[in-house]
Amino acid sequence: MITSQQLSILKIEYQRRQQIFDESIAIMQKTNNPDVLMRRYSELTDFVDWFFAQKEKGLPLKSDKTKEQMNRDIPAFFNFQAVRVANYISEHSPKKDQHRLLMSILSELKDSINKEEAYIEISQIINKILIGK
Repeated sequence: MITSQQLSILKIEYQRRQQIFDESIAIMQKTNNPDVLMRRYSELTDFVDWFFAQKEKGLPLKSDKTKEQMNRDIPAFFNFQAVRVANYISEHSPKKDQHRLLMSILSELKDSINKEEAYIEISQIINKILIGK
């Protein structure tokens, strides 16, 4: 049985976690910093884990997507943004930092439907900067 106190706490906590989730998506779409991209990805996965744990406890939370759909979509979203950030790095970061940053992004790609495509795109960017040196 869910108590009114649990519901009150849930309401406050859910709103804050949802806000962080939404902000993380917006930040991931705008950032050019690979560290920020990775930290915000972690915020997204933490929210999904928390949200569905609360649902399993019987708390009244609703979602348009299942946990499986979220765990499929979020890694694909990360990989898409990783390619965007890699392109930015290749054009705007100091030459001495590019290879290290791009290799870091490459190693952080997530298992998803677009991982291979993202890997190829970032590898091509790396090859391009190595040939350009």
